[in-house]
Amino acid sequence: MAAGPGSRLAELTSKCPKAALLIGNRPMVWYPINMLEKAGFEEAIIIVDMDGQAEIQRVLTESCSVKLHLEYVTVSNTDDGTADVLREMKSKIKTDLLIIPCDLITDISLHNIANLHRTHDASLTILLSSLPSQFYESVAPGARSKKPLGKTE
Repeated sequence: MAAGPGSRLAELTSKCPKAALLIGNRPMVWYPINMLEKAGFEEAIIIVDMDGQAEIQRVLTESCSVKLHLEYVTVSNTDDGTADVLREMKSKIKTDLLIIPCDLITDISLHNIANLHRTHDASLTILLSSLPSQFYESVAPGARSKKPLGKTE
C-alpha cells in the first residue's frame, strides 16, 4: 500500500510521495519489498495514487535492485480505506495475499508469518506489536491533513 499522501509529513511530501521518501538512501517502499524478497516472494502489487506512480517507479528503478516482479495499480481516491481499495482490485487477487503498508520497516520474518497462516488454514492473520512505553503519550509531529502541502483544490 503506497497510495497514502503522508499527511503528517506534509513538509517532506509536498513534492514527493511518501513511499518515495529516502530512508537510509533507499525509498521507504523498498523496505517492505526487500522483506518480501527475503521471504521468497516473486511478485508484488504496489497500490499507488495516480500522482505518485511515476516517482515511485523512478526511485525504485534508479536506487534499488528489485528482483520481484512489480505490478502497479493506481487508485484515484486516496481517501478510500484498505477494504475499498481491495474491493476495487478484486479481479487481481487470485490467492492469499499480504497487505503491507509502504512505511513498514521491521525485522519480522514474513516467511514465518506466512507459514503460520498456511499451517492453521487461517482466513486472516494479523501482525500486531506492542507500542513501546515512550510512545504512549507522544503525538506525531505535524498536522494531520488530507490535503498535501502545496496542493489546492
